[in-house]
Amino acid sequence: MKTLGIIIVVVIIIGTIMFATNPIKDDFNNFMENKAARNIKKYADGSIGRVDKLINTTNPVTGMYSESQFERINYYVFSIYKSDSLVLEDGNKYLGLFKIFIILE
Repeated sequence: MKTLGIIIVVVIIIGTIMFATNPIKDDFNNFMENKAARNIKKYADGSIGRVDKLINTTNPVTGMYSESQFERINYYVFSIYKSDSLVLEDGNKYLGLFKIFIILE
């Protein structure tokens, strides 16, 4: 009986932490902006000044894109962000959990 009580307490604590760290749309927008910046740097030709300027210009656009193109399905302890857009190369569905995002499809 004592073990069952401990398990219940642990599950409640983990559930509370998951609820508190369930990412919101702003977290997802920041994730997409950072992802775009990493991709720009990865494919850049080495001209750092122009790359930084390009990143500063595209981050707000990427944030607006992710805000308008992605639907958030909130399960309170995690969220799923999905899009029907064909623009993304590595996935149109993301799992948001503990303030991090995992590509599902």
